[in-house]
Amino acid sequence: MITPLSLAEANLSELIQIPYLKRKEAEQIIAYRTQKGQISIAILSELFPESPNKIARLKLYLY
Repeated sequence: MITPLSLAEANLSELIQIPYLKRKEAEQIIAYRTQKGQISIAILSELFPESPNKIARLKLYLY
């Protein structure tokens, strides 16, 4: 069973445990969240526009 992580609260070590997310991508998520103060699943499409399938897979692990 997959326990989804909060995209707004997950730390780097939690994010890199997601099979479809590379460390550099996890760092991008945290940098965006730190800079903007918030993040959502919809923002992931903007961060990773070349990977629509990745976003669909990440939705299984993040909320």
